[in-house]
Amino acid sequence: MPPRRDCAYAPDPATDGAVSRPGAVERRAKDCHPGPRGADPAPTPHAAPGAAPTRRNRDAAGAEDRDAGEGAVPGQMGRQRPGSGPVVPHQCRIHASSVPHHGGMPEGDTVWRTAKRLDTALAGQVLTRFDLRVPRFATADLTGRRVREVVPRGKHLLTRIEGGVTLHSHLRMDGAWRVFPAGGRWSGGPGHQIRAVLGTDAHTAVGYRLPVLELLSTGDEQRVVGHLGPDLLGPDWDPGTAVAALLADRARPLGEALLDQRNLAGIGNVYKSELAFLAGVTPWLPVGDLPEGVMARLVATAHRLLDANKDTPERRTTAPGSRAAASRLHVYGREGRPCPRCGTPVRRHAREDGTEERVSYWCPGCQSGPGPDPSAGPAT
Repeated sequence: MPPRRDCAYAPDPATDGAVSRPGAVERRAKDCHPGPRGADPAPTPHAAPGAAPTRRNRDAAGAEDRDAGEGAVPGQMGRQRPGSGPVVPHQCRIHASSVPHHGGMPEGDTVWRTAKRLDTALAGQVLTRFDLRVPRFATADLTGRRVREVVPRGKHLLTRIEGGVTLHSHLRMDGAWRVFPAGGRWSGGPGHQIRAVLGTDAHTAVGYRLPVLELLSTGDEQRVVGHLGPDLLGPDWDPGTAVAALLADRARPLGEALLDQRNLAGIGNVYKSELAFLAGVTPWLPVGDLPEGVMARLVATAHRLLDANKDTPERRTTAPGSRAAASRLHVYGREGRPCPRCGTPVRRHAREDGTEERVSYWCPGCQSGPGPDPSAGPAT
C-alpha cells in the first residue's frame, strides 16, 4: 500500500500500512467500558507593576547572613556577590491562577523553541537585572553573573548561571517567556502576571504566568528532571527505551501513556491526538492491543513531527498539497468539523471539570478502539 499523503511528515510505507490505515486495529465497541491583554511598559526597579515583595531592603534585612557564602539560600542572605559561589536553595513552586490558553498545553517543540530564543538572547551575557517575583526568592540577586546557557529538558527549561546556579521553570498550561530589546516595551500580559525578569545590556527576558519557578544548584538538576524519559528533541533520545516504557503497562490507554513524561518527554495534548489519528486508533485503546511493531513506528513518527516543527511557531502535521492541507492539524482543535480523511465530524472530550489538561480530539469514523469513559465527562 503506498504511503498516505495527508501527513506532512508521513512515516514510512510500513508505518502507514500498519499504523495509519483506518481499521488497522479492529473496533471493539463491546470493550468500551490566555491571550495578550494589552502592552505592559517595562517597569522600573522601584515601581514594578504588580511586583511580588520588593528588594529595596534586601541588604539590611540580610545583613546578618551576608557572609554566609557558598550554599546560602537567596532571599535569606541579602545581596550575594557575583561569582561568590553556588546557591543551594530549597524548592519553591508558585501555582499561578490559570488564564485560558487556546493552544493547549505547550509541547516539547514549543519549549525547545523557547529555550533557543532565551539562549540566543542571554547566553554569554552578564545579568544587569535579576528579579524573581516569588515570595521565597524575592530578594535573590544574581546580577553581575553571566548566563552560561538555556537548555530544554522535555517541557522543562533550565537557565544555567555561573556560580553553579540554575533557574528552573515550567510553562505548564499558560506560562510563557518573552524576549524584548533592553528598554523596550513589554507585552505578554498585565504586570501582576510577571514572575521573572532577567535583563542584560541588550535584552530583557520576561516570564509570564510561570506556575513552576525555582532556583537550585546546577548539580541538583536531576531532582527536577531526573524522572523524565528520553527527550524527543534531546541528545539523550533513545527510541528503544521509549517504546519499552510505553508498552510496560499493556492495559494503559495510548493517550495516557504518550502524555506520561516518564515514558518519553515532549508530547502534550496536540501530538497525543494527532499521533492517535495517524495510527488509526482512539486515544483510549490499550497499548497492548496495538499490533506488533506499531508502537515503534508511532514513536518514530512522534520524533519526526516534533523535530520538523521545532523551528516554526506554525505547527503542522498535515502535508502541504494534500487533501488535509487546508488545516495544519488533522483533528486537534477541529471539533465538529469534518475529518480530512473520511468527512466524519471530529469529536472532543475533556475532563468533566472543563480543564484543558486532558483534552482529546478524535474521528469516530476512521479511528478504531474504545471511546472515553462516560464517567469522566461527556464528549462533544
